[in-house]
Amino acid sequence: MNLLSKICRAAESEIESLIPLDPILPCLQRCLVDAYKEIRANALRVLRYMATTHRAAAQMMATARLDLFVVRALTRDHRSDIECEQALKLVRALVELEPPSGETDAIATFVKPRDGVVLVPQSVLRVLVAVAEQPEDKFRHVCIETLAEYAVKNPAALCMVGGLKVVFAYLHESSVDMAQLLTRMVIFLLDGQATRAYIRPSVEIELVLSHFAEAVAKNAAERLNVSTKILIKLMHHWSGLLSLCHSQYRALQGMTEALVSPNDECKVIVLRMFYRIFCFRIPEACLDQMVTHWSTPNKPALLHAYQQLPRATYGEILSPSQAYVAFLLSLFLNQGLVPALVQLIQSPTPRIGAMAITLLALLGTFANEVLPSHASQLAASKELFTMASDFANEPGRHLASSALQHLYHIQAHLQQRDPDRVALPSGPAQAYPSAGTVRVDAIKMKLAVAMDDGQFRQMIMDTEVLGGKDFTRWRWDLIMELCQGPLHHPRRLEESIKQTKFVRRVLSFFRPSTRQFADLKRSKSAEQYVAVGCELLKTLVMHQEGLRELNENRFLPEIAEALGQLDPIYAGGPHDVLFTRERVEKTMTADYFTFLGVLSQSREGQRLLERYRIYNVCYHVTDLKSRDDLVRAMLAAFDYAMAESHPRILIGKVIVSSSKPVRLYATALLRTLAIRACLGHQTPAAWILPLLVTQLYDPAASVRDRAVAVLQELCTDQRYLELVVALAPNLDHLGRSGGPLRLRFLSCAHGLEYLQQRGDYITREMNYWFDYGNLRYVYQLEAGIDLDDDERIHPAGLSAAAAAGAAAAAAAGAAGGSTASTTSTHGDAGIPPHFYGEIAKTPEGCAILAAHGSVGVFSAFIKRCVHSAAPLDPERAQRLKAVLWAVGHIGAAETGARLLLEDDLVADLVALAETSGMCSVRGTAFYVLGLCSRAPSIAAALAALGWECHHGRVLPPVDKVTSGLPWPFLGSWPDQPYDLTTTGWNAVEIEVLKCIGNLSNHILANAASKTLSKLRHESPALFQKLPLYLEAMRILSLYTFRFTVRRFVQELF
Repeated sequence: MNLLSKICRAAESEIESLIPLDPILPCLQRCLVDAYKEIRANALRVLRYMATTHRAAAQMMATARLDLFVVRALTRDHRSDIECEQALKLVRALVELEPPSGETDAIATFVKPRDGVVLVPQSVLRVLVAVAEQPEDKFRHVCIETLAEYAVKNPAALCMVGGLKVVFAYLHESSVDMAQLLTRMVIFLLDGQATRAYIRPSVEIELVLSHFAEAVAKNAAERLNVSTKILIKLMHHWSGLLSLCHSQYRALQGMTEALVSPNDECKVIVLRMFYRIFCFRIPEACLDQMVTHWSTPNKPALLHAYQQLPRATYGEILSPSQAYVAFLLSLFLNQGLVPALVQLIQSPTPRIGAMAITLLALLGTFANEVLPSHASQLAASKELFTMASDFANEPGRHLASSALQHLYHIQAHLQQRDPDRVALPSGPAQAYPSAGTVRVDAIKMKLAVAMDDGQFRQMIMDTEVLGGKDFTRWRWDLIMELCQGPLHHPRRLEESIKQTKFVRRVLSFFRPSTRQFADLKRSKSAEQYVAVGCELLKTLVMHQEGLRELNENRFLPEIAEALGQLDPIYAGGPHDVLFTRERVEKTMTADYFTFLGVLSQSREGQRLLERYRIYNVCYHVTDLKSRDDLVRAMLAAFDYAMAESHPRILIGKVIVSSSKPVRLYATALLRTLAIRACLGHQTPAAWILPLLVTQLYDPAASVRDRAVAVLQELCTDQRYLELVVALAPNLDHLGRSGGPLRLRFLSCAHGLEYLQQRGDYITREMNYWFDYGNLRYVYQLEAGIDLDDDERIHPAGLSAAAAAGAAAAAAAGAAGGSTASTTSTHGDAGIPPHFYGEIAKTPEGCAILAAHGSVGVFSAFIKRCVHSAAPLDPERAQRLKAVLWAVGHIGAAETGARLLLEDDLVADLVALAETSGMCSVRGTAFYVLGLCSRAPSIAAALAALGWECHHGRVLPPVDKVTSGLPWPFLGSWPDQPYDLTTTGWNAVEIEVLKCIGNLSNHILANAASKTLSKLRHESPALFQKLPLYLEAMRILSLYTFRFTVRRFVQELF
């Protein structure tokens, strides 16, 4: 049998021609009843390999009733664990077995082959359920996992054997890891109307909440932690959320009431649950500082800690995650969340109060952005002010006063509107002053002008620079203050240069020859020297006297000489080279490029760099094959603002001549520069686009793909899009990777005209999306949106079969000339671009859509689904979601919205969001309406239907979306009732069968077992009859028996 197992594993698909099944299966049957457990276990192993490699083996096993041997193996005692393990592996293989190609059976597709033979019969499921009910059985967890997998594929069969009840009971007491796995199964079952019917409304789901009522019990915190993990996962999916809203939001009310638990540890766990439900990262460091300085909210350390709080940005239209969280918040606001948080703020435990205040501030800021009509409900200041003014309650007054100050500082930070700063991919960052920095500089300049000569000289003396060359004794904070203030005045700068050695000595510290700055170990504390050096160079290039000092000083010539040491023909020894790889990584040597970058920000600084031929040396450095680190540092440091400057020429040379990693880095840097140029409504950096277009023809596919992704992202800005289209790049050689960029071209008139001139691209793409692309888009979107990510979670729940759909989409990717798959996202909606959405942004594109007739087909399909009384099957639901996303993208533009309004589709979309029997369809309709609400005409139509629309934000009537979910409970009754009177047995056999049936009744079980033991002793031959054994097995497969009873019956025969 070991040899046969090796042949099965090695042959795989060719086994059908190598091993005939007809003579082998009877032999294996005899092995299954062998006296030695090792032989029985090996026979089960061979059957598993044959079932997974031979197309007809599984069907022949079912026909040969091998399930009887599997059941017998699973009911043996612990001495036969090896046999039980192999039996379980065989069962799991049959459960996971894919159907034959072309199989379209909608019922139990994965467990029924073409001829309808059930691979996992009811008898095996009954035994798995019995094992799962044994708390001490070592195979219990495996059986639970197997039942959960089977529930996804055939919930009706599992419900009939009582498996769902066992799985839900285990979910109530399982570990965190198992709870996460089983919750996915629950989410799948809750999604569809047909599968939801096997779960009792407001019973199994709300069973998870029972731990909230056990806050004072032993191990309550551990069990509550598992329950919160389950609830978070349920709340992050539409099927789980709508199920929890059943029975007048009783489950949500229980979650809110758990915040006032008498156990502080449980309060913290529930607070953490709400942070995760609303997709906020818990700011642990900030909370620690708040606890430390709870009674002194104005401490500088605490104010600095507030900077660690996350500040979200919101586009013109909410992403699916933000729209979903807004809907969640509107639900909980009606269930008393704010009063519960205010009560927690009064807790004597600072940690709880800090978490409650921070959560309240985060929710308030979020509501101001996305739920302005509900923001007033999150204003807890009134209650806190009342407490702070209650002089009769002195401890409460101080507590409320501190809470108000904490709340004020947090909200002040979260509501700041500083310009976004785009960080460089790596390397030294460039300094771009904000408005606040400019105001501070102006104030410092005024103070410098008002400073008299004596104060200025004393300030220079206080720096200790003139007292010696030991830079560790210098006061670098005063040096920075001088550079930022007094030295900006020309007279003060001239005085410090001509009358003192202050400037020369500071520059001497930075000169490479002194090896003072260059030998410093790279550390956080050493960054202050870089900041002073940058500020000093900025000050010097502002004035003629400073430029004269830089011309006469050896600072720049020594940097040029150090870079020249990198030349292969350099005559010096290795120990003389300054810019070695080790020194660049471990010391401050790399920051000499930061100083050169500061000089490149002005015309005068660039002239200095040209004079000392530093740019020439930099060109040579880019040709070094082994020094990518220097090229990266150089590119990151230089300023590219000035036209026709050396830095622009340098990066243009790098993107075509350097190594592939450097070219990828340069692409990322160009993206950063392009985005930064558009911040604050500035003029786009048009010089970057020809460089990116050049990279579309790079020999490395990874560089081309990166360039495509960057151009696609930039083209979300209409100004960049027009500029890229004007360059008329040829995208034909990119194949599928150029698809997303072509889609962006469709969104402007010139791009549409350009694509029309390139052949029949639009026609081919239209047909592809109509036939395949829309469905693949749904698979991609559902697989890409994941709300259970530990970072910034994005709501999923559009479908329970997202992973399987994504795999199918990937498998189908070979068809068609393009694909919707892309790693970048829609500029403001957080979703990938869609063909119909891009082409609908122009009147010309809408005319093409109308001529094709796609919108009419979509409209008819949606209306049929809305008015059909039959529940949606999974395949039809997936097609409906594909059509909904297509319609949503069309309606996002005002030009495309007219097409939807002509067919009166808005009312149908609202009907799906409010009445669909499939939860994921309701969620998809909700997202789609949020996408469409960007168009003013559709926003007006939604407002007329009772939906709240506010600047691209949409909120439905909560009660309509969460109520009316069809939930008929079918129960679990045997479909083949056992009738003993119709069978032809003698009196003793009838007695045996009756006693076996009575074993399922705990009242009659004792007497029945004694009777069976007596009959076994008196008539041993009776229990050797095969027909009687088969009838007994039939009774065991039809009804529920405990595991010990099943083992007892098996041992009788």
